Amino acid sequence: MVQLQENSIASYEVDGNSAKNGEPIINGEHHIDKNAFSIKTTQFDTDCLTKSAAKSDALPEADVGLVEQVHALLKSEYEKDPEEFETIYSMAHYEELMNPDSPNTCWRYLLQRDSNVEMAFELIKSTLAWRKSNRIDEMTAEEMVKDFWLRAPIGLTGKTRNGNDLIYAIGKNFRKPDSTVKQAIRDFIAYLIFNWDRQHIHDLDQLELVFDVTDTGIRNIDLDFAFWLVSIRDFVPARIKAIYFVGIPFLIRPMIKLIISWLPERFRRIAYCGTYDELVRANIDDDCIPEEIGGKADSKWRLAPVNTKWAHEHDSPNAGEIFEKICKACNFNTSQEHLDKLYKMQLDYERSLESQN
Repeated sequence: MVQLQENSIASYEVDGNSAKNGEPIINGEHHIDKNAFSIKTTQFDTDCLTKSAAKSDALPEADVGLVEQVHALLKSEYEKDPEEFETIYSMAHYEELMNPDSPNTCWRYLLQRDSNVEMAFELIKSTLAWRKSNRIDEMTAEEMVKDFWLRAPIGLTGKTRNGNDLIYAIGKNFRKPDSTVKQAIRDFIAYLIFNWDRQHIHDLDQLELVFDVTDTGIRNIDLDFAFWLVSIRDFVPARIKAIYFVGIPFLIRPMIKLIISWLPERFRRIAYCGTYDELVRANIDDDCIPEEIGGKADSKWRLAPVNTKWAHEHDSPNAGEIFEKICKACNFNTSQEHLDKLYKMQLDYERSLESQN
């Protein structure tokens, strides 16, 4: 049963199994994320209880009022000193937030902060500053060399059984890199996530992430990267439904679970640690699991945008050096035959586009 309260996104009670469909299955049980639902009208449609992230083009009147309050605070902050604001904060995302045609962008921050306007406003300011300092809204596909797209041990491989888009990281194809490549990999992942977010600006769709370290070896498990992945959750509010840490070696699994238990509640409720069968097989079909780890996902998820360049074509004087480091850090557990297949796939893809033109 769901009841709307004045100036509140929603308060609700869930009876029996009414909200179980569409939730991640962990150890055979369904887990409910109360922030996953959106409301289309003042009379709640019970069908949305079966969705992991209800799609909404229009907000109920009370929630539009909350968005307007946040807009007023943002506008006031900007008008205090526009020049300083533009120096500190991402103007591209500010404009997205203030766009009256896509109130969901702002509403997601309210979802993340349980409809508290002041807390949502503070989260927005933190996000705007983080996006500015990390060049999130300046990144382009062209910055990443084509070779990296094909070799990167991470990508959008399909959907989970909940209907959410899936980003899968293949740990065994990844060796701990030096700081240069580590930043390049983080930039690539940030580009994937935030570009996806931008494409879904008018909806409330969600992502699920798998960090699979099966057969990786303890030395190559990059926990710093794993918890960085968790930490960006607030910067894409109400987007990341779950992060699965899969295949953590038995000896350190209790430590990881303990660390997760120490995380703030908003992070703890999306982070799960378990085996391949418990987390991947229970939530993802074979045709969305990368073939390198026994799935049947079409390798086309690795295709690079046509407007990217090969490493040897890149203008950057460091491109060659970075490419060599990428080769050492990525796909070290992949055969040359498989790499040749990926390169051929890319070339065939580009030729097919050329023939269409």
